[in-house]
Amino acid sequence: MITGASSGIGRTLAYWYLNAGSKVALVGRDISELDAIGKNFPSQALVVQADLTIDMQMLDMKTAVAEKFGGVDILINCAGVIFAGCTETTFP
Repeated sequence: MITGASSGIGRTLAYWYLNAGSKVALVGRDISELDAIGKNFPSQALVVQADLTIDMQMLDMKTAVAEKFGGVDILINCAGVIFAGCTETTFP
């Protein structure tokens, strides 16, 4: 499973793993970008639109991956969140 798979390092890793023959769950917020990757690898890719800051979407993501692939062997977390502020006062 690769989070942040719709752009940047996540997208590059998604193509690398898919071209190597791996089955990959592509997770991100930009469904059109994820679909563009997934359509080239229909038997290997699972496209999951999810915002990882929303708990229910994370649960849906987990369920979709478990149903399609039976579980996760490797998690590559390339999704990023930026919290503005100084380190001492920023939550979480």
